[in-house]
Amino acid sequence: MSNFINDSSDEESSQESNSSNSEEMSLSENTDEFNEFRTASATRKYPVISVDTGIVNLGDFIGGGVAFAIRGTAVLTCEGETVFLKYSTGAILVDRNNQLELFRYIGKRLGREDIYLKKKITGDYIIDENVLGNTNQIQDRFRNFVERIIQEEAIAILDKNGGGMLLIDGALPAGTFDTPVKYVDDMLRFTANNSIDIVALSKKTRIVVNGKPLSSFFDDNPTFLGYASLKEIIREEREAVSSGARDVEQVTAANAIFAVRFGLGPPSLTFRADVHNSLGYMPSEVLDLVVQHCQIFGCYPRTLIDAHQQSSFMFQDVQLMTADLVARTGAQPKGDQSMEWMFQPFGAFGK
Repeated sequence: MSNFINDSSDEESSQESNSSNSEEMSLSENTDEFNEFRTASATRKYPVISVDTGIVNLGDFIGGGVAFAIRGTAVLTCEGETVFLKYSTGAILVDRNNQLELFRYIGKRLGREDIYLKKKITGDYIIDENVLGNTNQIQDRFRNFVERIIQEEAIAILDKNGGGMLLIDGALPAGTFDTPVKYVDDMLRFTANNSIDIVALSKKTRIVVNGKPLSSFFDDNPTFLGYASLKEIIREEREAVSSGARDVEQVTAANAIFAVRFGLGPPSLTFRADVHNSLGYMPSEVLDLVVQHCQIFGCYPRTLIDAHQQSSFMFQDVQLMTADLVARTGAQPKGDQSMEWMFQPFGAFGK
């Protein structure tokens, strides 16, 4: 498994952005010209690995514990062959007895041991109060970590096979609360120097174009399939703002950012695509490679759909994992806590 962390103990000087405080981007309509996909036949071996993860909440437990499970899938496609690499954590219980150790390990593995911690005057660590804000935040921090580890393994596989593409669901911001800037920079530097291209497709984005969401970027061109480069437009507009706006290097750590549409019909969605190309291709050529090497199903790469579906949970999975956790640890789950019986005595809803 590849590890991008430099063993140096120097602290990062870059300031991280908190993903929970993402801001909207205001872009002008005067973008670069639209580029249709070039779908020429592939000329060389080019493996693609698509990665996604899923998480399921197993409930709250007496004493303040929270339980969940994470699954991940890496779908490797190359020359007509497909291989599924599946990962599972099983049931995880995080409570006051292990949370410090777990969060310290995650930070250390990502290159900053104190990313989730604060140091007391005595030199001991405690967990930053922002880390334990709510159950969803706790779970998502573990999901983010597992997904990073699967991405590392995918990159190692591509590296051993002479390069290719890592295709992921999401974006490539220049560091977030859960991922240090240096970790992202080291990953992108390693992939660029080893013939590995990265494409991150975001289904949900706060980018706004002239008062419209990015999802409406191609609405005036209903039959268009392709992409439009946005990075220089973002840079120009941010430089025109006196203060308060993040520059483009904070919006994405990738070499390029695009608006992209893969398919027509009812699901003709427009995505944000962060592209970090290797030395062998231009960013636009990497988007062409997505279409050439990944079947587009509806409006989305089929391999990412497969990765998402294979990382899902069925209802019986939740029952079995919860029972296993209780049997192994003796933990006692809490029942659902609700006041609906007080406010909805006559079967009403909508409060």
